[in-house]
Amino acid sequence: MTDVVQDHPDGVLVMLDEMSLQLQATLSRVWFPVGQRPTIKGSPQRDCLHFFGALALPSGQEIALSQI
Repeated sequence: MTDVVQDHPDGVLVMLDEMSLQLQATLSRVWFPVGQRPTIKGSPQRDCLHFFGALALPSGQEIALSQI
C-alpha cells in the first residue's frame, strides 16, 4: 500500500462499499372498531434498494448513491 502512495503523491485513497435493503410489508394486530374490517394495502412482492458508498481518505469526504 505504501508503494502506491509514494508512486502517486497527489492521488486519493478511496474506500468503497455496497449494501442492499429488502423491503417487505409485515402484518400485525391493531385496534379497530367492532364490525368494521381494516383495509390493508401492500404489495405481495418484495422490493429491493441498492446503495453504493465511498469514503475519501484522509479528507473524510463521503459519497452515497442509490441504484433505482
